[in-house]
Amino acid sequence: MSALFDIMHRNFPFKSDDIEVKSDVRLTSPKIGFNNMELYELLMCIEARFSVSFEPQEIRSKGFDTLNKICDLVCKKLS
Repeated sequence: MSALFDIMHRNFPFKSDDIEVKSDVRLTSPKIGFNNMELYELLMCIEARFSVSFEPQEIRSKGFDTLNKICDLVCKKLS
C-alpha cells in the first residue's frame, strides 16, 4: 500500500499534498477529485511501477476507485 501512496504523492501532488488520502475513500470523491483522465494516468503509473498490465474487464469487475481496490488488483497480479 505504501508504494501506491508514493505514486500518488509523486505523480499527483496537487491531489494528495493538502489532504489525507485514505485507502477506502473513492478517488473520484469531491474531497480527492480525480477525473477519468487522472485515473487513467494513475493506472499507467501503477502498471509501469509494478511491471503489470490490466485488462479493461479486470478493472471494471474489480473496481479501480479506491486505493484498497487498486492494492487488491496489484497484489493479485503479482501473486
